[in-house]
Amino acid sequence: MKKKNLKLKSVFLCLCLMLFMNFPVYAAEVKSNKTEEETVIESRLTISNKREFLEFAGNCRLDKFSNNLIVSLEADIDLTGNEFDGVPIFCGMFEGNHHTISGLNITGDGSAKGLFRYLTEDAVVQNLSVKGKVAPQGSRSYIGSVAGSNAGIIMNCSFSGEIKGKDNVGGLVGVNEVTGTIENCQTEGTIQGTHFVGGIAGDNYGVIRDCINLADVNTEVQKNNLEVADITIETLTNSEASYTVTDVGGIAGNSSGVIRGCDNQGTIGYQHIGYNIGGIAGSQVGYVYDCENQGQVLGRKEVGGIVGQMEPVANLEFSADTLQILEGQLSSTAGKIKQSSDRLQTQINDSSVDLNSQIDKLQSDLNHSGDAVTQLLKDIETASNKNKKNKEKEEEDSKSRSELDVWYERLTEWEDLSLPDADNLLAARSSLNQSMSSMSDTLSSITASGQNTMDTLTEEMQGIVNQAKNITSTVAHASDNIGIHITDVSDVDTEDNLIGKIEGCKNMGAVQADLNGGGILGVVSLENDLDPEGELEINGEVSMNLEGELRAVILNCENGAKVTIRNQNGGGIVGWLSLGLIKNCMNTGSLDAASADYVGGIVGRSTGYVRNNSAKCEISGKTYVGGIAGSGCTVTECRSMVQLNSGSERIGNILGELEESYREEENPIKDNFYLYIEEDFGGIDGISYSGLAESLERDKFLNLENMPEEFWKVKVTFVQEDNSQSHVLINQGGALALEDIPAVTEKEGYLGSWEGLEEADTDAILFDISFEALYTPVKGTIPSKTTGRNAKPLLLLQGTFNITEEVALLETDSQPEEFEGRTILDIFGFLLQEKETATGARFLIPEDVKGENLSVYVRSPEVDWHETECSVDGSYLTFSLKNGENQIAIMENQATPSIWIGVAVIVLVIFVVAIILERKHKS
Repeated sequence: MKKKNLKLKSVFLCLCLMLFMNFPVYAAEVKSNKTEEETVIESRLTISNKREFLEFAGNCRLDKFSNNLIVSLEADIDLTGNEFDGVPIFCGMFEGNHHTISGLNITGDGSAKGLFRYLTEDAVVQNLSVKGKVAPQGSRSYIGSVAGSNAGIIMNCSFSGEIKGKDNVGGLVGVNEVTGTIENCQTEGTIQGTHFVGGIAGDNYGVIRDCINLADVNTEVQKNNLEVADITIETLTNSEASYTVTDVGGIAGNSSGVIRGCDNQGTIGYQHIGYNIGGIAGSQVGYVYDCENQGQVLGRKEVGGIVGQMEPVANLEFSADTLQILEGQLSSTAGKIKQSSDRLQTQINDSSVDLNSQIDKLQSDLNHSGDAVTQLLKDIETASNKNKKNKEKEEEDSKSRSELDVWYERLTEWEDLSLPDADNLLAARSSLNQSMSSMSDTLSSITASGQNTMDTLTEEMQGIVNQAKNITSTVAHASDNIGIHITDVSDVDTEDNLIGKIEGCKNMGAVQADLNGGGILGVVSLENDLDPEGELEINGEVSMNLEGELRAVILNCENGAKVTIRNQNGGGIVGWLSLGLIKNCMNTGSLDAASADYVGGIVGRSTGYVRNNSAKCEISGKTYVGGIAGSGCTVTECRSMVQLNSGSERIGNILGELEESYREEENPIKDNFYLYIEEDFGGIDGISYSGLAESLERDKFLNLENMPEEFWKVKVTFVQEDNSQSHVLINQGGALALEDIPAVTEKEGYLGSWEGLEEADTDAILFDISFEALYTPVKGTIPSKTTGRNAKPLLLLQGTFNITEEVALLETDSQPEEFEGRTILDIFGFLLQEKETATGARFLIPEDVKGENLSVYVRSPEVDWHETECSVDGSYLTFSLKNGENQIAIMENQATPSIWIGVAVIVLVIFVVAIILERKHKS
């Protein structure tokens, strides 16, 4: 029995080793997999009201009902109050005509939920808006607004509302299959799930192009409803356990396909929670190109502005014949597993082992692998049928190269032909890699689950093992390029090799992680299902000694946002590069990681290749802190102009530490130059090396070949409370003009200012600087320290002020002119902080003075003394202040003797006149 166990485990191990290998990519520049001759239109249907729509949905319970059917939506539909569980399956074209289906409310038990449950390979849904809620109970897998599962085309569609599920949860679709394409779509609202959660798709095996996500994804802490029956060895050790949030992205939770030209603006993740969190994709082995993230990205581990975790992919060449053989073997194996899964479960005595779920996972991986192989073969057949005129040349070339290699090279010459979409071909090849890699993990789990009860395995299980041997043999003989160790071939990158690549992407959203966080990518590493807190090392002596060639490339990417790391491995571009290549990337985002180890302007920790990169930023770290890499082994032609704010040891303007144990290479460090800011920390660990990692004077540094334009400019960034930013570019050494300083967003009850701006030297700025909005609570009235009668404040100022106990009254350097009969009763000034304003005042009237006899004079530093209106309010004299008036003079009107004499004379004259008139009257 022991011998049998060892033999079976050997077979499984062999299969696991080969499944990390991949297939070549083939590209073309067309948009459809079908020719006009193949398209047959049999019927049309118009929908103008809710009754017609529900009737249509009911008819779609029969899969053939919608074959070659064109449905035209002629009006908006409101499903509010109706029991609607989704159109079961759709195979035709649904033309929305830019109408809206609202009131969607799917909450019943089950999986594959959405407006359409399943969209087949022939289905097209376009020009449609969906509003509502999809939040089912039960298994809750494959959840989306437009479709639970999409194998067809979704174009020009949008969703607004709420999506909730468990696994494979997306704003538009739960899973986008190998043949699926989602193009020019948009989502907004909230999306919540546990595994494989994305703003557009939960899991992407196909193509997602030109889509925008505005929704917040997994921004709430989920409650863990873990049942006792769910607690097994697998759930306690597997990173995909029900209580662990994994693979969350602004566009896709996981992508082994293609994501091109997409934009995320929603917040992704929750601080300190979740693994594999990315602004575009949580995890990926495919191709991400020309994407931008503007939303904040948060998580515990493997967190990136574009991708959380990138698994390296392998290169293995396959001919068309090999793919045809593999297609048959995958199909046969999938059939055997489907027939045997229920009976196999009964053979396992340990009830804690859920063999059915493992076999279901294996079945799913086999199906995806089979779909990918079928798609590649279909594309090959299409190209072959349309390439008869080049057949002779193709046969000549195929003598030294595979059939698919020749076909690939001819694609660019066949501009007049209708060939498969390049992205669909790339997605098929990439998805095949991930599915087969996932199969290796599942097979390992099955082996572990049944290793103590192998004697109970039936002949059916042995049949599955035999099929696994056949697949192993097919893959093993497909190429002569298999070695006995992993070879990192990322450094030999070409424009046409798109698999395993993040290219031309930009991140402008803040990134926060505890471990492995980067402005573009959190980590390049193989997934470790046994421990979500650890990664599988894949270099040198500490590797798993897998066979084949692996590659992972990050090319022409840019990060301009702040990266905050709590524990270790933080980089402006990549947190941890266990293998692969970072090339032609630029980071201007600051690294805030004062308590973290391995922090770098480009990469925190690298055992891969770092070439032709530039960093211009502020960096705070603990140990292993570098302008380019905290620790690295191959770093060439990089430019660093960083301000190192903290670090206790292993600090350098290029490298904190040179890691020499991973790669023996001639000149692994060369042509790296830096311009230090304020303090020179040396090139590597406090020492500069001529020609390898050395400092240059400003002019020589700025005039190096291919110096990025950003180094010639200084960027002043203003960050509002909502994390929105505005930037001002000035020449190095230039001044920041007052008119270029934006206003702080107003906030009721608070006084806003730019923190640190007042202390900064804005007349000659030499390095990038950032100011964040600072809000302090305000008062409407503040008293003076000086008091009058009854211990009341002598002066009360009204306006907008920081929280202050009292204001000091000061002597003035001038006073208003004293007019005849008017004297100065009191005179004083006061000073306010910046941004504080006084709009009025109240002066305490002395006991022996009548308020009606008082006048008020005011002045500002720019305007001389002038009288202002005043009035009496109880014991205070009130008056207004404006335009910075901060000096006050209280004037008292005095009655003079000359006035009384004049009054007496007038009274006497009146009296005399009255006597004269009275005498005349008597006479």
